[in-house]
Amino acid sequence: MVSKRHEGPIHIIRNNPEVIAHLLRDAFGLVLPEYTSVINGSEEFTQVAPASYRGDNVVLLCGKDPARPSLAVVAETQLKIDSDKPFTWPVYASVLRERKRCDVLLVVFCTRKSVAAWADTSIDLGHSRFQLRPLVIGPGTAPSSPPPARPPADPNSRSSPPSSEPPANPTRRRWRSSTPPSPLSTTQVTKTRFCILRWCSTRSRRPRNASWRHS
Repeated sequence: MVSKRHEGPIHIIRNNPEVIAHLLRDAFGLVLPEYTSVINGSEEFTQVAPASYRGDNVVLLCGKDPARPSLAVVAETQLKIDSDKPFTWPVYASVLRERKRCDVLLVVFCTRKSVAAWADTSIDLGHSRFQLRPLVIGPGTAPSSPPPARPPADPNSRSSPPSSEPPANPTRRRWRSSTPPSPLSTTQVTKTRFCILRWCSTRSRRPRNASWRHS
């Protein structure tokens, strides 16, 4: 049975799927494709085969047609090191990519630094340059607070205005188009994002028998 401790960030994302887009931009510096809505998708990855696969949560960034998303995100909570995940995570990404016919990202929430370090490694599938590296949020991997706001530009200054583009990062995938404002307000996004990051950091410091409470 899935525990409440496991469902912490997944419950937040199910209620506010737009937070995934903000985490991808703020925590990983990704420039997302254009979209007009963010919705929850099916977590079932079962194929016509005896094995059954189910992820924790799927978020779809959609345009005018919800049936044709521009990006799909698999969100997973990982409380401990699991030797099966390097084999099942690629299944989630591959099946979702085939089903939705769009790019897929895998985001993993961890409560312990050792688990986050384990998850933040490339999964080599054997084929040349065919690897999957999860985007990990947890102790030692995610910012504890939003980046500081830039001071307003001095109208008397002759220097060029700061660029709105995020700094180039050759290790991260970037899309060409930009993302419109989220339906959530800035306050809602900040509070929800803070809840997820606080959950990841505080769970690593609590004893195992401590009760879980959602604030």
